[in-house]
Amino acid sequence: RRVTPVYLWLVELRPLVRRGCHFLGSLQTMGEADSKHWQLGRSAVGRWIVGLASVAALLIMLGLGGEFSRARLQAQAAQVVQGQATIADLRLLVRLLVDAETGQRGYLLTQRAEFLEPYRKAQSQVPSVLAQLQAGSASSPPRHVALDSLARLAEAKLAELRETLRLSDRGKHGQAVGRVAAGAGKRTMDAARRVADDIEASAREQLAVSKHRLDQLAALDSVFNGASPGGTSPLT
Repeated sequence: RRVTPVYLWLVELRPLVRRGCHFLGSLQTMGEADSKHWQLGRSAVGRWIVGLASVAALLIMLGLGGEFSRARLQAQAAQVVQGQATIADLRLLVRLLVDAETGQRGYLLTQRAEFLEPYRKAQSQVPSVLAQLQAGSASSPPRHVALDSLARLAEAKLAELRETLRLSDRGKHGQAVGRVAAGAGKRTMDAARRVADDIEASAREQLAVSKHRLDQLAALDSVFNGASPGGTSPLT
C-alpha cells in the first residue's frame, strides 16, 4: 500500500514553509524600513502568516506523531520477539527433558555411557532455559505462576532421572528399572508437557494479538514517516 497522498503533499510543503518563513522575515525587515508600505500589505501578510502558521503547526504535529509512532512500533516489535522467544524456549525445554528421559532408558538397557549425553545436556541447559522463560514473563503474573509450576516439574523430572541413574551406578540396576516401571517419572513428564502446552497456547494467543497490533502500528508509522508498510520490518 502507498502512503496517503494528502500526507505526501504535506511533506512536500516543508520547503514551501521554509521559504515562507524567509519571506515573512524579509517583509518584516521591509516594514521596519517603510512602515507605510507595511501597513498597506498588512492584510495580505496576515493571511500568509495564518496560512503558513497552520501548515507549520500541522507539520510539527506530524513530526512529533512520527517520533511517537516509531517508539510504539519498536516497543510492539519487542513484544512480538519476546513472544516468539517464549514459544521457542518452551519447546526447547520439553525437548531437553524428553531427550534426557530417552537417554536414561537407553543407559539402563545397555549400560553404555554415550546414552547419558542427552541427560547431561539437559542437566546443564534446563536451568538457563527456565531462567529465560521466567525473565520474559516478569510483566505477566499468571504466566509467571504457570512457569513456576513448570520449573518444579522439570526439576522433579531431572531428580527422578538422577536417582535412577545413581541406583544403577551403585549396582542396584533392578531397583532403577523398577522405579522407571512404577511410572512416577512418566507422570511427571506428562504433567510437564501439559503445563508447557498450556503456556504455549496462551503465548500463541498473545503473539497473534501482538502481531496484529504491530501491523496496525506499522501502517500508522508509514503515514507519519513515509515508509511503506510492506517495507523494512521493525523486527530486523
